[in-house]
Amino acid sequence: MEALRSIANQHSLVLIEDACEAIGAELDGRRVGGFGDLAVLSFYPNKQITTGEGGALLVRNPAHAARIRRLRNQGRDGQGWLDQREIGYNYRLSELECALGRVQLGRIAEILEMRRAAAQRYLSLLSGIQGLELPPLALPRRTISWFVYVVHLTSEAARDGVQAHLAQTGIATGRYFAPIHLQPPWRFSAEGSELRLTEKIARSTLALPLFNRITFEQQADVILALRDAIQSD
Repeated sequence: MEALRSIANQHSLVLIEDACEAIGAELDGRRVGGFGDLAVLSFYPNKQITTGEGGALLVRNPAHAARIRRLRNQGRDGQGWLDQREIGYNYRLSELECALGRVQLGRIAEILEMRRAAAQRYLSLLSGIQGLELPPLALPRRTISWFVYVVHLTSEAARDGVQAHLAQTGIATGRYFAPIHLQPPWRFSAEGSELRLTEKIARSTLALPLFNRITFEQQADVILALRDAIQSD
């Protein structure tokens, strides 16, 4: 972040921080969302806290804040409902969604601890299973906010078969993540690219079920099915 901040300052650039999956995480004791000129948070249903849909922007510059308020409200500047200063969007959160988010925000320490404890249980339950690489529970200078729990299957061919096996037992998992450079809007050619390591990792990662109130018994069921899937693949 220090290097990005330096580059932005040197070239008079606005630094936009993507904190959509990391609310509550810290770097050197500072919460994410506090490093950029603007920061983006997401409150989609599977995030640490949710409003049902939508998100929020954290802004330092009053001019940026004024323009964002216009853009989220179809370009209106507050002078009149039918007066639009520029082309904007319908990006307003309802009061009901905001009320839900404020209650959850008041519980964020509890929520983050519940998810950290679930990650700790996964680490204990998964340790020793052959064919898996696990995410670290802690990193130097950082406090992790557990949005997802992603394991790396060391055999590329195993991931899709393991995922299908888990689905047959009623356990939902997810690929995590499809590389952005292979998505149609950003793809340079049909042949792909030279980002071979990125593509290799993307073919072998799997997000296991993780939510605030997941229980030890539920996680144990996931591990039992995952062990069987790996052994049978």
